[in-house]
Amino acid sequence: MSKEKYACSFESSVEHLLHTNIVPAPQEYAAIPEILVEPRKKLAALDGEIQQIEQHLAEIRGKREVLAADIDAHVALLSPIRRIPEDVLRDIFVSSVPRTRNAVLSCSEAPLLLCNVSSGWRNIALSTPRLWSSLHVVLPGGSGSRFQAMLSLAKSWIARSGILPLSLSIGLSRSWWNWEENNDMAPLLELLTAVSDRWEAIEFHAPKDDSNDHFSQALSSVSSARVPMLTRVKYNCLDARALSCDFLSSPSITSFAWSFIPETPLETMSIAWSSLTCLDLGSKGYDAPWTGQRTLQILQRCVNLEACTLVITNADPAAIPDDTVDLPRLTSLAVTCRDHTIASLILQRMRVPQLISFTCTEPVEPSLHLFSTVTGHTKVLRNLDITATFTRALWLHMMKYGSMFSPTVETIRISSLEGHWVGDDDILAFNDAVLDTLSSTALPALTSLTLRGCQLLTDRGVLDYVRGRAAGGAPLRFVDIIHNRSMEEDILPDLAALISDGLVISLRYELPENRTPPYDPAE
Repeated sequence: MSKEKYACSFESSVEHLLHTNIVPAPQEYAAIPEILVEPRKKLAALDGEIQQIEQHLAEIRGKREVLAADIDAHVALLSPIRRIPEDVLRDIFVSSVPRTRNAVLSCSEAPLLLCNVSSGWRNIALSTPRLWSSLHVVLPGGSGSRFQAMLSLAKSWIARSGILPLSLSIGLSRSWWNWEENNDMAPLLELLTAVSDRWEAIEFHAPKDDSNDHFSQALSSVSSARVPMLTRVKYNCLDARALSCDFLSSPSITSFAWSFIPETPLETMSIAWSSLTCLDLGSKGYDAPWTGQRTLQILQRCVNLEACTLVITNADPAAIPDDTVDLPRLTSLAVTCRDHTIASLILQRMRVPQLISFTCTEPVEPSLHLFSTVTGHTKVLRNLDITATFTRALWLHMMKYGSMFSPTVETIRISSLEGHWVGDDDILAFNDAVLDTLSSTALPALTSLTLRGCQLLTDRGVLDYVRGRAAGGAPLRFVDIIHNRSMEEDILPDLAALISDGLVISLRYELPENRTPPYDPAE
């Protein structure tokens, strides 16, 4: 490629040297300063012109910004939000409060966030009790001034809730280890117990021994007569004394959750078991310190249960009583099995004729008897959620004898804990053969399928399965599959007709995390 000759913008005797690596001769080197005298004067003149133009442009831009700001201020008056009636705006505010948890003492979310928008919004927010009817308080560590500020805000918060029922939760910050002696939580607990007549839901998190005394003492002063609105109680603490608080005997309590149930006599517990419709014993996944025998004793008292969550740990099978547990109203059961043998024994003793939803989480191989027990006790099972490590033999045995699924099942979610065991011949990695067992013949009512851990399941296999069910008169309405691999082929275009008929399908491809450290030549 030929190099074009460079043309300088002014007359120069060394133009032929510009943009080259050639070293100027001594006489050329001496001439360069004289050559640049006039060009530098012209450059200075141009800089002056640019400066004048920029100053003028800055003035124009300043005028424009002022004008635009005034225009925007006028346009803002036309904003639809300004014309929304106050009662509608209140409803919008209420819908912005978190629904799955209590509101927190933070200016980054409602309701405190709404108070920082405008004086008008602040007035509406402060005069809307529903915005302040839930509160989650995290007791801070550190200086006492921080605790006092939080206490003051909590007092104002509860006062703004008026006479509405309250949903309250209180816990300890991770900085609790830095708790100072001048931080006395008694004022806060007194504040909460003073409005016990408005408790609708109460939740305490006191996982540390040094905080249990404070909670137990405060709660012991609350009688069942002082909690006429209370329906939900949740504990996360180790102190058995909290189970003896009189307010737990209130028949209005229908939901009870406890992460730790100490081995204390049931007679010492004040809980009105027969009033419960929802029971959660260990949903956090902790190893429950109570036995399978204790689990059955508790369930025998909860004759009106509709939803139940259990963690079942190791126990002596001989200690499990033969007594049956009749739960005629139970529709939802979730079990985390640390010992599938004990879990099977417990479920065999449960009579759940109205069970609709069953969730099972097992870090080990599931028990055949566990599933056959559940499907054998109910004829209305519709939702099945299983997380486990399946062996091929067990899966095929379950399907062959129909002990895993019921023909009434409409929704299935299966998560395989196959991990890095795909190479093990005995471990079931989801593949196309698994889909064959979920046929329209075996599961005629199935409309929703969710699969996790599908490393060997092919895209073509999914396509054929979805099409096959539709052709067989049992079409799926919802499919959600996570493949632990890259995409093989895009099958969504081939499913366009079914999608237009209402099929909702999500296919995600997530490669397993590579835990092998990268190569380092300096290691």
